[in-house]
Amino acid sequence: PNRSPVIVELAAGHLEGSRMDFTAFSDDHFDAKAWVNKALTVSAAAEGETLDAHASKVVMRLQTFIQKVNSELEETSAQVVRDLPSVIRSIDVLVQEVASLKDRMGLVKQDIETVDKNTAQSMSVLVELDTLKERMVATSAALQEADNWATLSTDIESAFESEDMKKISSTLLGMQRSLMVLCDVPDYEQRKKKLASLQNRLESMLSPRLLEAFNRHDVEVTRECLVVFGDINRKAQVQNYFYRSHKTTLGKMWSSLVDSQQPVVKWLPEYYDGLQRVWTTELPFCVQLFADAEQMMATLLSNALTSRQPLMQEVIVEHLKANDASSGMDQVILLFKQSEAFARTLACKNDALLAAIFDAFVHYQLEFGPMQSEQLLRSLKNSDLTAAVDRDFDTVLQTSKAALPYVFGLANAAMVRCSDLTCMLSVDGLANAVDDLFSAFCDSLRAAVANLRKKYNSSAMSEKDEDNIEENWRRFQASFELVQLCGETVQRVQEFEQALRSAILAKKVALLKHARGEQTATSTSAASASGTAATSTASASTGSDAALAILFDFMHDRPKARAALESRVLRTEQGQGLFDHTMEEISKLNSDAHAFAFEVVTAPMEVRLRKIPSLETWKATVVHDFEVPPSSYVTRIGEQLLTLPQQLEPFLTNNEEIFALALKHCKLPSDPTALLPETESNVVADHWLNGVANGVMSTFVKGLLQIPRLSDSGSKQLCADIGYLCNVLSALDVSPSEDLSNCNQLLSISKEEFASLASRLPKLDPAAAAAIAKMRQFA
Repeated sequence: PNRSPVIVELAAGHLEGSRMDFTAFSDDHFDAKAWVNKALTVSAAAEGETLDAHASKVVMRLQTFIQKVNSELEETSAQVVRDLPSVIRSIDVLVQEVASLKDRMGLVKQDIETVDKNTAQSMSVLVELDTLKERMVATSAALQEADNWATLSTDIESAFESEDMKKISSTLLGMQRSLMVLCDVPDYEQRKKKLASLQNRLESMLSPRLLEAFNRHDVEVTRECLVVFGDINRKAQVQNYFYRSHKTTLGKMWSSLVDSQQPVVKWLPEYYDGLQRVWTTELPFCVQLFADAEQMMATLLSNALTSRQPLMQEVIVEHLKANDASSGMDQVILLFKQSEAFARTLACKNDALLAAIFDAFVHYQLEFGPMQSEQLLRSLKNSDLTAAVDRDFDTVLQTSKAALPYVFGLANAAMVRCSDLTCMLSVDGLANAVDDLFSAFCDSLRAAVANLRKKYNSSAMSEKDEDNIEENWRRFQASFELVQLCGETVQRVQEFEQALRSAILAKKVALLKHARGEQTATSTSAASASGTAATSTASASTGSDAALAILFDFMHDRPKARAALESRVLRTEQGQGLFDHTMEEISKLNSDAHAFAFEVVTAPMEVRLRKIPSLETWKATVVHDFEVPPSSYVTRIGEQLLTLPQQLEPFLTNNEEIFALALKHCKLPSDPTALLPETESNVVADHWLNGVANGVMSTFVKGLLQIPRLSDSGSKQLCADIGYLCNVLSALDVSPSEDLSNCNQLLSISKEEFASLASRLPKLDPAAAAAIAKMRQFA
């Protein structure tokens, strides 16, 4: 079967001039119908023949192809039959040769076993003799080295006298090799101490020369010293001498800058520039001598930073004491950025060096939330708002307006600080600090509103104030500006919350990794016993990334802080509020501000309505043959109600969304309706008109029910007053309250029909019915 495609191809080769594809017959998935259709359509069109003629030609070609295939099969079969005996004979010969090889391998194996058995004792003797030889050689070498130690001990003094460092080094190297061989002699420890003493003597002779070579950047002399120190196994000491050669200089540079009486924010860049110059100057020199040159330079700067006196932490504390406390965190961030720029300039990946640079700032990063809260509250306390709480109306209003952008400027600055100093790792502390700030701001505004309510309530209003219409409306406009301020506060809080939410979600993955302990590097140790920063920062981190890794190492041992961070991020992702306490305080502030504005606009009307029970009109006995006109008190109330939309219009023309937002977080006094959909126009005006109208109607009803006696003429007058008030309310698209409608009907009905009507009126207060019956002398 494997040969059939070849046969087909050979056969097709003989017929290649026929332009037909015979290779398709060897395909495993050959489709006869498809081949026939293709052969009849494509080939016929190509040769320009009729279908019948072309079909006859195809059949003839196929018959020829079949004959060729059969011929090839017969020839191949005959060839196989002829070759088969030869193949069988070859296989038989191969089987015989394999059997012969197997027999010979068995004989070889027996010979090997015999030789091994006969020579085992001889080999054991040879091994023992070789062991004895090795011991004798080792003993001879030890005796030679013992003799060499004595000789070298005598020669070393002359070598020291010659001050030939190479000769001294060579002699000590020989003594060291001898001592390694003499490790089992009784006085080994004494010899070891003597060798160490001689090495120390050489080191003390060589160290001045080495220090001078470091200072002059003499590569050749330094290399010679390296060889000598390497010979006496003290190559590591060379690095210590290198650090020592710069320690004093770097220490003096720090001390002189600290004592310069200049603020640290001014001279710290100069100090970092000095360290950068040391790095730039010494690194090329070290590269020529040491394989770990960058590591050496990192250790040099790290030692210089950690050994500073006073420490960087102490310098920062003193600097903050000497400056305004409200800018303390900004000063820390400025120093942090200067350190960050230095780390970025070095582009060094050494963990210990990066930790030494940023260690002084970890305290401020970990305590960012409480420190920021204290700073924000102090700034708010020092603002004009706190001092203006007990001032007059205009002062409170203007100060409150100015305080709004100031407070949110503080909040935005705090968010920038959190990003700059902690890369949002302290976002939970930031949210709590800003929440405290907003809540304190709302408390200050509530205190101001409470004082204004005491000064301008209706009980304190005189008859002169009652008639001062212009002043009353001006005061209402000012109070409504406070309501607008509340709406702007809600709007600004929501905008800031959205900005903070976006900042958190932008870093969600990184923050959750830190919070869950998935961002550790080589270890999770936060700090050593001395309080220095942990050295488990990510090796590839520099600048802010390194500072972030160091901060995380410290946070790792603060599970509460990490849990708070994770909770804050997850709640933010779920869309939960970031400032729940603030929103509660804003709701209270909105309620107080709306109540104050409501009191201001209704105070003149309440003063007039409280006089209703004492009016002499109710006792009059004059019979009117004409329609009774409304009383002056109710007409003045109606005029004020009709003027209210005009007073609201300037505020609501462009700022209705702000007022609707403020209204959404509270409920107007005397307004039983729910908030209308925000898509409707005049939503705020409708609520205010409803609220004021309901308040007026409620006070009106309370006042009329206190009338002691009502004549028939007084009843007509009271009905006329109520009718006028209902007409005014109708003009404002406000429906009269059920209590007012019920009172109007009971006041206009006769004595005979009073009881029947009172029983039919819906939601009639029995006490109100009894009071009206009593004043009309029906009871």
